Amino acid sequence: MPHQTATASSLEQIQHALEVFHTTRDDSQRKSAERFLEDFEETDAAWQVCHIILDQSQDLKCRHFAARTYKSKVIKAFANLNAEDKNSIRGIILHHVSRTNSKEDRAVMVALCVALADLALLMPAWSEATKDVITKYGDNPDLMLVLLELLTVFPEEMGNDKLRLSTSRRSQLKEEMRRSGPRVVVLLSSFSTRLEAKDPETMAKIYDCLGSWCNIGALSLPETMNVTLLQNMFLFLNNIDTPLAVHDACSRCLVNALPDLVHEASASKTKMDDLVNSVLQYEDFYCQALQKEDTDRCKNYVRIFVELAESLTDKEEGSPENIFAYPRLLELLLVCCSHPDYEIIEMVVDFWPALCDSMSLKDERISAVLRNCHSRLIVALWKSCRYDPDGDWLEDKDDDFQSFRRHVWDCVFEMTDIMGYSPSWETLMQLLSTNQSHWDAVESSLFLMSALAEKIPGDDNVLVTPIINALTTLSAPPKLCFQHTVLNLFGHLAQWFGKHPDYTDKALTIIAAALPVAKLSDPASWALQELSQFCRSHLTKYFHQLMSLLTGLDGQGLHEDEMESVSKATINILNEMPSNSQLSCLQELCAIMKRPLEKIIQNSKRPNGAQNGDPGSATQNLHVWLNNMGAVFKYLKVKSNKTAVAELINDVWPILGEVAVIYVQNNEVMEKVVRCLRYMIRFLGKESGLILLPIFAKFTDLYVTAQHSCILYLASVLIDEFGDLPVMKEGFTNMLESMCAPTFAILNSDNAVRQNPDIIEDFFRTCRRCAEKSIDILMTHPRLEDILKCSLICCGSNSHQAGHAVFAFWNSLIEYGSRNFNHRARLDNMIVTAGMGQEMVRKALRGVFADTCAVPDVALLLHDLQNYDSGLQYLPTWLDRALEQLPTPYHPSGDVSAMSNHVREFRHAILNPGSQDSKVAALSTFTNTYR
Repeated sequence: MPHQTATASSLEQIQHALEVFHTTRDDSQRKSAERFLEDFEETDAAWQVCHIILDQSQDLKCRHFAARTYKSKVIKAFANLNAEDKNSIRGIILHHVSRTNSKEDRAVMVALCVALADLALLMPAWSEATKDVITKYGDNPDLMLVLLELLTVFPEEMGNDKLRLSTSRRSQLKEEMRRSGPRVVVLLSSFSTRLEAKDPETMAKIYDCLGSWCNIGALSLPETMNVTLLQNMFLFLNNIDTPLAVHDACSRCLVNALPDLVHEASASKTKMDDLVNSVLQYEDFYCQALQKEDTDRCKNYVRIFVELAESLTDKEEGSPENIFAYPRLLELLLVCCSHPDYEIIEMVVDFWPALCDSMSLKDERISAVLRNCHSRLIVALWKSCRYDPDGDWLEDKDDDFQSFRRHVWDCVFEMTDIMGYSPSWETLMQLLSTNQSHWDAVESSLFLMSALAEKIPGDDNVLVTPIINALTTLSAPPKLCFQHTVLNLFGHLAQWFGKHPDYTDKALTIIAAALPVAKLSDPASWALQELSQFCRSHLTKYFHQLMSLLTGLDGQGLHEDEMESVSKATINILNEMPSNSQLSCLQELCAIMKRPLEKIIQNSKRPNGAQNGDPGSATQNLHVWLNNMGAVFKYLKVKSNKTAVAELINDVWPILGEVAVIYVQNNEVMEKVVRCLRYMIRFLGKESGLILLPIFAKFTDLYVTAQHSCILYLASVLIDEFGDLPVMKEGFTNMLESMCAPTFAILNSDNAVRQNPDIIEDFFRTCRRCAEKSIDILMTHPRLEDILKCSLICCGSNSHQAGHAVFAFWNSLIEYGSRNFNHRARLDNMIVTAGMGQEMVRKALRGVFADTCAVPDVALLLHDLQNYDSGLQYLPTWLDRALEQLPTPYHPSGDVSAMSNHVREFRHAILNPGSQDSKVAALSTFTNTYR
């Protein structure tokens, strides 16, 4: 293993950090402890320290941390170890796995088993991992649980995207597991025979393990079906008195096996009939469980029914219409949609949109069956979505029933594209008409109608008009949740209201009355925003009333998003007003928003006023009005009077500057201030002229005080808008100088790079904009070499967005720097003489193996370097050296020459003339083969 000295102090520090993390209520102390533990996980010493903890410590928290650290380090760092260290780590984890077999140590055992499984998948040299662990642990009854856990997670971890297994490695692993499958079945059968019915939990684990192997297609199911283990699985499911743990595991196992069983049976109608009928026999047991109100076992049977249906309609099998040969299965799924427990309905409901999507309605027989199923499904979902008629409240958005209703809404919305809106609307209308005396039934109809509403054409006068007539003449809506649904329906019908202005006034009255109501403000503000998009010309007469409403809502406790929706609605209407009225209305709107900001500033200057980071109402109001201000200039589309608007903005900027100074340590406030400024600058463009200079200088100084990434983002926007203006060159040069020192101080270590992806992303976005808009500023800047050195460190960030920003900076620097003859000498000195080109290539290839999402960025870099080094004096050497430093290549056949051929092909594709797309393809193929 990596040779690092582990001291007693390291162990004490870890114990202390874990104690603080698990016990303290102080958020800052907890975050500090968490950061210490995260930093420790990244060190080489962690391998040895965790070994000592697991060997010596009796503290479960410490042992669990050590096991999780092994799991994390195997994924992140195992590939970088040499062969000797890899073998050492494998031996150590095997040793610790065999010592954690008690129930108290279960979490530790699971983490270590996952670590060992990941290690096996990442270690091609360990070619018989399954065989080895069976040999090592199979004869020891005390280690049965350990072996079952290992054999369960081996195939499960194949789906772990963090492992970044190449296509060739996945193929090899699947083949290995297919070879090991029969041996695993024999072992599990022996365990099952040994246990009989003595230990339900272990029996459940046996079937979970079997299901894990079925899930990746590692078992030959026709041969396995004759094994007693599989036959017992069906017997367990045929008995609702089977212990619940075993019943659950058997259902999961069958669900995992069904896709392969359907595939095997697809060649024979007789076999398929037998398979479907064997599953349909569970209908009787489902009904028995339903009568006993045994929801858990009902769920198990429903999972099986749905999996069979989904497997039959799988397009990859070629004949999704086969399911219509089994009408009893469709009938059974509709019966399940009528279950009194909405959790069971939620398990079935996703099947129906998928079925509709896979079918063609051109076949009259299929179309008739599907429309009948769809009509019955709408009725079943209508019943399941009804509120408790005695309730008079709205649950929280995260309430399970609300979540279920949203899920149903989404499914009905998806089906509308295929099945059309008219049949469903008519069904719901009929349900509404026959249940008018029950408010919950009416509400459920309106709720599902809102899922259809956006599909209804604006010129419809038949379906919607009776509903709107009834809703706009209600004297007193029965319940809050009813009103909530009506407001959402209005929002979804905004396009229809745009064609029916006679009803818009009535709808707007209802919306305005709901805005100050705490539990209705969310749908009301959203509905207002939607109406303002489609009915803006009709709503211009209400502009001043809306502004009064906006003023009155201050202090009503509306959420930030709700107030922003009202502001957006106001701006949508303002954009539609005559140009001679727009400026005065905008001035009035800005005045409304300036007053609360000025009041907050004044209060903050008093001895007991709001201070930085104040969590009280002052800061909350500040968030609301900053959001509103940002929304104004984000959506404003005034094309004339821009000079007057610039003067108006010039009055607002000082207020935002004062807020930034007062709340400079509050990251959330600073982000909202910068957001306002960005929208103002983008709106005005170059017409803002020199009025931005004071704010420009102020925020540069603020970055020195507090390194908020949003200020770097603002700098990138400024450069993007004004970088090509000669008058701004000196200011941007000084700005870059001021921002470099604090940024470099933050990004001074590998851990710091991992912890500050936003700083990296926004700093190098700023540098890239410099290269694109004013290459002179960058190429003549004294800090350029330091910026490049920092970029080489930051290239290793775990964040894809941060890495992309670094690559984009390199590409822009090379592209724009090489165009200008005056800057070519300095560019050559850095890239060639100082060796930064070599480092770019090395870091890029290393990075793409860690994050395959970086393939397009690396391909573009190699393409730009090829254009820069058109004579290929340097790039071939840089590429060869980078390839030499990659981990030792592996080929499934063990043929080293085969991998050498892959390397040669990749090198040829990169160095020869070709498009960027060809380099992306070559790099993708190479990383998939090489890793």
